[in-house]
Amino acid sequence: MLRSLVGSEMCIRDSINAEYGSAPRVAAFIGKPVYPCPWDACPELGDAYFVSSELVLKKGVVTMKLFPSSLFFYGYMFFVASVMPVLVSVPITRNFLKKRVRIYWITLSCKCYKAYIFTIGEIMGSIGTIGMITLFFLYWAQSHNYNGYWTPAMGMHDIGVAPSERWGRTFGQLAVVLLSLLLIPASRHSFLHAMLGTSWETFLWAHRVLGYGMLLAVLGHMIAWYVKYHEVGLFPQEILNVPAAIPTCIDNFTVPLITLTTFVLLIAMGVFTLPVIRLSLIHISEPTRLLSISYAVFCLKKKKKSNK
Repeated sequence: MLRSLVGSEMCIRDSINAEYGSAPRVAAFIGKPVYPCPWDACPELGDAYFVSSELVLKKGVVTMKLFPSSLFFYGYMFFVASVMPVLVSVPITRNFLKKRVRIYWITLSCKCYKAYIFTIGEIMGSIGTIGMITLFFLYWAQSHNYNGYWTPAMGMHDIGVAPSERWGRTFGQLAVVLLSLLLIPASRHSFLHAMLGTSWETFLWAHRVLGYGMLLAVLGHMIAWYVKYHEVGLFPQEILNVPAAIPTCIDNFTVPLITLTTFVLLIAMGVFTLPVIRLSLIHISEPTRLLSISYAVFCLKKKKKSNK
């Protein structure tokens, strides 16, 4: 999420140009108005549904940049961490959220309806989470001006980058937000259980849904970038180059890193974690999971050395 705070999709920590994250550059950026765009390009496209704004608390001293993706995510987190505890402290609201309802779902195994029990808090929390993720995804898919390539001179309907690159970056952002939510339902002593009327065991379904969603988003991110590489004649011979050989961003290490890790993680963290396989092949799935995590750490260290 740090990348959205500085108004750029580029991940500063991966950049070979340390100037991107320097204090003078960040301070100079904060001091400029969002619109009309005084720097190279605007943060959003011409026909964007969501646009950035700013809140001047003290002119020339304190300025807050209000980027849509940050507002969606941190507004959601603020509501969960600050507003929900206040609501739960009221007995009427707490009892209402803990009420249990039956939802009937058709199962393919028996072609019959099976009853699942959820609390009203779980249902409302799921709707709110889906809403936040949808808005977050729409912003990056439709509104954001990636790398500042679009300028007003290009017209209202130009997107600045190739569709394959836009979808690749969008799925990458979706993976980031899903990954950031993964630990919330996985915590055994999470405060959410007290608010939603759930337990750790009954709420693990949310962790699994977010996990598989994150894996699918990473897979979409990788496939879209492979399409981009193919479009510029670099697939498959250049996908492992560090730095990446893609001409749009020479300091982007995403494609080589996901190429090295995704296929292993999809098997170890995806296939081997399915209940049927995990229980029957636990002597294989558990060591494979640990090895995959070690492999990912090795790739990260390799990337760090390549930066130097």
